[in-house]
Amino acid sequence: MTDDKRWVLAGFAALLGSLLIIFGFRKYRVVGVILALLLAAGVCSMPLLYPEQLSPGSEGDIQINVESTEGEQEDAELALERYKLGIGYDSIESKIADAQSPEDVLAITLIRSKPAHTDTIIKYLASALKSDELPRVYKNRKVNEVPATVVLYLEASVDIDQAAEALKRVGAVAKVHRELRVIDVYVDLESMKVADSDALLDEAHPNFYRLNLKELKHIDPKRQHDAVLRLAKVSKLSLRSDIANQLLVLSENVSDEHWEDLMGR
Repeated sequence: MTDDKRWVLAGFAALLGSLLIIFGFRKYRVVGVILALLLAAGVCSMPLLYPEQLSPGSEGDIQINVESTEGEQEDAELALERYKLGIGYDSIESKIADAQSPEDVLAITLIRSKPAHTDTIIKYLASALKSDELPRVYKNRKVNEVPATVVLYLEASVDIDQAAEALKRVGAVAKVHRELRVIDVYVDLESMKVADSDALLDEAHPNFYRLNLKELKHIDPKRQHDAVLRLAKVSKLSLRSDIANQLLVLSENVSDEHWEDLMGR
């Protein structure tokens, strides 16, 4: 126990003991006060007689903790090197070094992405990142031994936090490596699947409206547009408020007669 804690404990014990003694000798108050002072003096002298000392075991614990911390740092460094090697960070690092504005360079690791998904995601990012740039695509990369595709932008129009927010529609953002200018995202494979065509086309199908609403929220503009066309032809429009809200979000990108027909329902 450290010295400061010893003094606190001794003071508390002396105070409590003195009060009990004085209370016990309330008929002989003078005797009680004298005994209380003697007790307080004895207890408070204990930290002086037995000062703080580190036992050999404690020194060993400190040594173990130091070694453990150093080991954790080494593990973190090795993990970072493995991560860089897996995504081929040398290519990204060279682009950052050559860029006039290194803060504009942005790499996105699309973990579990398939080729068809990558094309769709790049089309979405062109709008989400407000960029006309055709990004560089590096296939056959890995993040924690999971296959990934790296998409590299040299002139990103938004900062890395805004990009991470936009990528939440693609999947789960695993980590934002600000110092590396890299964002890891696990692609939501379920959302990328094409829904049952019968359910999407048949107004009488119980999942017709739910699935078409899901298509309206998809990152693929073509799938959004196709859903608008399907909903424009239905005899009655269920989920009206949800569909209307989503259509308002898409209104800037939908400009044909189907939009006017659908909103008039």
